[in-house]
Amino acid sequence: MDDFLQSVALLRAKHHRPAGFNLFSVLRSSSDEVRLHSRFLAFLLDPKAAHNQGGALLKLLLDRLGIEQFDVESATVLTEHQNIDILVRNSSGQAVIIENKIYASDQDEQLWRYHQRMQADGCGQIWTSYLTLDGAEPSEQSRKSLPVILISYEAEIIAWLQDCIPVV
Repeated sequence: MDDFLQSVALLRAKHHRPAGFNLFSVLRSSSDEVRLHSRFLAFLLDPKAAHNQGGALLKLLLDRLGIEQFDVESATVLTEHQNIDILVRNSSGQAVIIENKIYASDQDEQLWRYHQRMQADGCGQIWTSYLTLDGAEPSEQSRKSLPVILISYEAEIIAWLQDCIPVV
């Protein structure tokens, strides 16, 4: 019997895998709608996340949005950084701001202020995007004269997730 138990222990040690990735550990509270979506998207975009895809998923979204020559290798992804829903930035002074609007309205000069903050933080190349369910535009008072990339869950996010499936 001792030989059997020792054999089982050896087999277990040889073939044991750490616990697999659990998607729900990222999502936390399913009732927190806006932060749930932002947190989930930020996780997928983060090159250092437990999905082990490096910058591949981030690059797919940037390509879909027409953002070229963004250094994904040094990218970090933050949620709720200085109230920015999702911020992707890198050591090359580039930043992508993703304002995620599900059921909220724009704040006064919101996108403009976020862009200004990133400039003040030393980012020289900044893309500001506005993510909504259906691709709605931000208010003029929020964006001012700022060019904004429109993203919708309905089109770009679904298509991006489909792009991610073969990679993952």
